[in-house]
Amino acid sequence: MQVSTATRNAGRPDDRQLATLDFRIQDPAAVPGYSRDRPDIRLEPTIIGHYDLRPTGGRKRLQEEPYFWCCHCQKDNHWSGFVVTNQGGRSYSVGKDCATSHYGVEFSRTRRNFADLTSRQGVLERLERIHAGAPLLNAEMSRILQGQALAAIDMKRKEIEKANPNAAYLLSTAANSGVDLYEDVQVRDAAAERKRADRLGDRDPKTPIWRSERSRLGPLEGAALVRTQFDCRDRLIALRSATQKANAAWRDDTNRLTTGELTKLVKKVEEAHAQAKAGLAEYSQATAFFSPRNLDRISRWAAGRRDFSIVVTDRGFAFRSPDEEDVRIMPVEIDPIPELSDFGPDVASMPVAPTSSVIPHCATGNVR
Repeated sequence: MQVSTATRNAGRPDDRQLATLDFRIQDPAAVPGYSRDRPDIRLEPTIIGHYDLRPTGGRKRLQEEPYFWCCHCQKDNHWSGFVVTNQGGRSYSVGKDCATSHYGVEFSRTRRNFADLTSRQGVLERLERIHAGAPLLNAEMSRILQGQALAAIDMKRKEIEKANPNAAYLLSTAANSGVDLYEDVQVRDAAAERKRADRLGDRDPKTPIWRSERSRLGPLEGAALVRTQFDCRDRLIALRSATQKANAAWRDDTNRLTTGELTKLVKKVEEAHAQAKAGLAEYSQATAFFSPRNLDRISRWAAGRRDFSIVVTDRGFAFRSPDEEDVRIMPVEIDPIPELSDFGPDVASMPVAPTSSVIPHCATGNVR
């Protein structure tokens, strides 16, 4: 496989090749050129993979699962570590902590380069899953955006806005922010009554003193019905845009991008995907806006308003204004909203590539 100039400068395999490699080595002794000798510390080491042979049960399983060979200790002394090679072409297994003891503090740079390489590989795997899952995901988003459910919710929201713009604005503000609704209640002010009694003595009329207090009602249920910021449509469109940018990067030469830039693209898609799924779940619960508990909640919330009140009716509710007739709002009916597909399995559940696919000297130099 031909390697681009950007790749050579970074000292790593081409990204398409890197995405096919697996650095988790199941049997270090099976790596070509494996040696049990102690490597020459004057030859710069290169990490070609890592192994973790720890059995379930840990040290209690030492008799059944003995430690693996460490080139530094020159005995079976570890379960996890690195397979390294050098200019001599031999490969060695060394415990993850013993590696620094053997090679010195300079090994930290080698270890950091290997970590950067595996990190980039992980981002490429995530990007590849996004690319592979994009056609199905785009088809699903198109069906949802053009479907009956979102259209019905949009129409009901516009109906509420037309019926009472101010009430709709206040409800949407609560829905957008997720804050609880409150009602103003009158409670006896015992402290004020005591102060009055101390001041007036026998002349105290002993009449109740009332004060206004805000009482928490809880959040809106079915809040998606009146949400006007970053609603389900906005989230689906944001996901489509993020996916298109990630796909463009995949189709182009990813070697031109740093690992940080690739990670930013991938995270943008993953975050947008999670937001879109959450938005769909909210829309699926939009009919809860008309539940008896929520209608009681919004009617109590509106009781302190001067320009409107909300009256619960047989099936829905009505806006009541001082100088206008009641405007009834009936419940919305929507078709089930399908869920979005995921992009694919997690990296940890993907099949492990054979050890022979690991390319020596791939962790040298600085990885971008």
